Order: sequence, then C-alpha cells, then structure tokens
Amino acid sequence: MTAVYSLDAAIGSFFEVNTEATRQQCDDFALHHAGGPLDPVPIQGTFSYTVTAGENKSKIFQFRAQDSSFDTSMINLAKIVHPQFVASCQYHGTIGPIQPLHIYEMDCLPGAAYIMARNVSIAQPPGSILRQCNTVKDLAIYFAQSWNCQQQLSPDDMAALCAEFRSKLDLLAQSLPSRFLPNLNRVYEKLTLVFSGALPFVLSHGDLCEMNILISPETGHLTGIVDWVEARILPFGISLWGFENILGFMDSRGWHYYDNRDQLEDLFWRTFWTEAPDALKADLELIQTARMTGLFCRYGLVVEGKDLKGAIGHSDSYSLAYLDAFCTIDDWEPGIGRNLKPDNIMVKIEDPSIFERDAQDEFDNPLPQKHIDERTIIYLSRNNYGPLSVLTGTIQILDFDLSVRAEPGQIHTGAIQGEIYRAPELWDLLEGRSLFNPTAPGNADEYDDQSHLGQISALIGSPPQSLLLSGQRTSMFYKPNGELKNPGLVPAPGDFSFENTISCMSGEEKVRFIRFIKRMVKWSPEERSTARELLDDPWLYQDFPQD
Repeated sequence: MTAVYSLDAAIGSFFEVNTEATRQQCDDFALHHAGGPLDPVPIQGTFSYTVTAGENKSKIFQFRAQDSSFDTSMINLAKIVHPQFVASCQYHGTIGPIQPLHIYEMDCLPGAAYIMARNVSIAQPPGSILRQCNTVKDLAIYFAQSWNCQQQLSPDDMAALCAEFRSKLDLLAQSLPSRFLPNLNRVYEKLTLVFSGALPFVLSHGDLCEMNILISPETGHLTGIVDWVEARILPFGISLWGFENILGFMDSRGWHYYDNRDQLEDLFWRTFWTEAPDALKADLELIQTARMTGLFCRYGLVVEGKDLKGAIGHSDSYSLAYLDAFCTIDDWEPGIGRNLKPDNIMVKIEDPSIFERDAQDEFDNPLPQKHIDERTIIYLSRNNYGPLSVLTGTIQILDFDLSVRAEPGQIHTGAIQGEIYRAPELWDLLEGRSLFNPTAPGNADEYDDQSHLGQISALIGSPPQSLLLSGQRTSMFYKPNGELKNPGLVPAPGDFSFENTISCMSGEEKVRFIRFIKRMVKWSPEERSTARELLDDPWLYQDFPQD
C-alpha cells in the first residue's frame, strides 16, 4: 500500500511527462533571479517542479505544467483570507518552446511539510502531544479565517456547482463498491441544501493534504499552506477532509487514528468556535455532510491536473483504504447530547473543605510524579473522594461541544454517538458496565450493528413496522416482514432482560425501577414518557423494600 519515495525519480517523471523544458533550464532561471544555493524541495508535486533559491533559501520557484497553472486571483484572495499562512506570489511567464511550464516566484515559508514532521505511531509520545495540539489549534484558526471571510456567489453559480458535485456523486455511486452506497445516499439527499447557501461559500484550498500543510518541527505550529492550484469557492466544510489527515496516518496495514483522536477533534472545534463564533449558529449536521462530500470526492475520484478522469477502480487499494477509513462509518453526523457520559456529569461536593485537606496532604505527602524533562512533569491525580457523606442531589452536565441545536419538529438522522457509547450510556452509572455488548460474531473487538439491534429486540421487543418504514438503512438489517436478517443474533428469551442485567438492587425496589426504565426505553419516541411525566414516577421519591 505504501511505496518508497524517490526525489530524483519524481523530478525525472515530471519533466518526461509534462514538458520539453529541462530541469537545468529551470534551475538556471531560478539561480539567475535569486542566486544560490539552489535545492529541490524534498516532496515534489505530480504536476510541478519546485526549488528553493537565494540566500538562506528565501525564495521558492515553482514550474507548473500547462494544465496545472495557478489562478492568481485565488492566490491573492488566499493572501487576504489567510495573511499569515500564504506567501505572496509573482508570475514570470513560461519556459520551454513546447508544452511550456508556468513560472511562479514566492517567498519561502518556514517549516516542513506535515508529512515529514508528524509522528507515525498510534500512541503519541509526551513530547509530540503539545506539538500535535498546536497543529490542530492553528488549523482550526485557518478554517475559522475562511468562515469569517465569506464569499458571494450568484444563484446560477451555486446551481452549477451543485450540478457538478451531483454528477460526481452519481459517478461514484455507479463505480464504488456497494459498501459505500449508504453514506453516498445520505450525502446525495442533502446536496441541494449544502449548495443552497445554508452554509457560507468560502475559499477552499482543494488539496489540503499532508504535503501542503507546513508546520514547525519544533513546536508544531502551522507556518504555511502551499499549492493553491485547486483553490475554489465552495460551501464551508468540503475542505475539512484535510483535517482528517491530522488525526491519524496511513501505512501498509491501512489507516490508523491516533489514540487521542477524540481529544484532538474536541480541541479543533473548541478553537474553531472561539475564532468564528457565528459558526455556532450553523447546522453541524450539514457541515458534516459537506465534509463527507469532500472525502468522497478526494479519495473516490481520479483527477489529473484540473481534469476529472473518472472514479477509482476496485483494484486501487490505496484510495479504497482511505474510503474505508472515512466513508463507511455511520456516526459521522453529530447528534443531540452526543457527548453525554459519566465523565461529563459533575456532582456537587458536600464539603468544600475536602479540597483544602487534599491540597495540604499533597504538600505533606506528594503522590508519585513522572519527570519527562526539565519543564514537563506528569502528576498523579487525586480523583477519587469516595462516596458522598451527605447526598446533595445536585448535578451539572458539561461539555456540550458535540451537541446540536434542534428546532421543534426537526428530524435528525444518523447515529448520535460512536457505536456502543450511544444511549443508554448512563447505565454505566448504575451497573458499572454497558447495558449492551454488541460485538461482531467471532471478533470481540469489533462493533456490530446487527448484534446491537438483536440485543435491543431481546430487551424491548421487535421495532414497529412504522418505524422500520421510516428508516434510511432498514433494508440493510431487516427483511420486508420486519424480521432481522440475522435472527440468530437475537439472544434467547430469558437470556437478556432488565431482570437479569440489574444486580445492584432487588425486591420491590428492582421491580419499580424496571417499571420506571421501561417508560423511557421504547422504540417509538412517541411512546416514551416525557421528562416531566417521569418526575412523577414513584420510584424517584419513595423507598421500596429490597430482598
């Protein structure tokens, strides 16, 4: 899946395929205008030859193929939108008699390509985490800048873009393996809304890959974004596929997310909303639809220069590996209360003096510390104060980053969380374990939708036909008569029920609690008791005997 990169081979291939100008002619031009020393950049583009020249390598000269020339108006706009991340550009005409190359001179931005400076391991070493966070925060600022500099398009231009992307999705639906169809259909259904102006039209880079993001190898801070040849005005979110590459890496075994991927995503959106507060009013579900559109187009289409050549073939294992990693997941739309879990529920402490005693004890008897270097110390936390001596009955829910605004009557589709962490996640507070264990047959580490549906059916019965008819993915899991396609995944009667999954209470207390729970855990939202109705349930305010 991965190949060894050869700089000389890449340069040789560029000149052989794209022009009759020579490498020496290009080098001589750069030396004449900026002086030496001259060096090719370590990672070359497919349709360009790029060198640094001048004292301290202060200038970059890029020689681009005919069908890959820059739109200088886009470069100028990029400099306005992202002043600290984009270099000024000067056009010098062409070089070569046949298939001439376009010549561009730019100030050399500091830093190294992200692909050269990143850490390639799932678990990030302590020294890499801060650099990684700096990259993520700066990239969030970069995207916020585009949001804050919204562009105007005419209705005709918006309609033309929508038709263009609809045609691309049609091509992908006809060409890609069937496992990608569910998400392609979800994108297709909302494509008109994405291009309607519901999301702002912004400057989109078009090729925000690991080679075109420059960072400081020492600090991780973003130092520049290069290669704007594919820049366009598009709905916000379509270029967000570039952020996905910061959350992991590809190797010969496939795509790997970093183990702190969730924290990095959280940091990205916190920073983005701080820098672009108006974005808090946006439909996050629609932003994720735009992002998925960008992912499908990035990894599912074959583009040479500015020309669309078609869709990838079934033998293109490299591109399919990216699509499998990003475009087959079913939880890419944020949902209401998506991050509700025990970690995000705070309980009021009954005695504030506990903290004073704790601080004094830490001073007198410090817990173990790990010294990484002169400036970095990891402290063992004091995070268990035992049971409350006096019940306060006061809780506060925090961390609403992944929540979504919902208007009355508004329907949200898609999973609200990842896999087994979907509701009822608060069951962990009662039993110390998840209510469901939906793993794939033969693989205890892999989540399985059918197993999850089977366990829910064992607990509360089969879903009503009306609910199945309204589902977008019903046919993937259910037969036309409403039965699961794999009924063997439904636990046998009596093997899985509220009665045998609750061990922390017994007797009438348990009976009343199960009655209370069953008022909430129902297939149809219309049949569930409201929060106000639940407040009147006897289990909440009466003591019942236990065995």
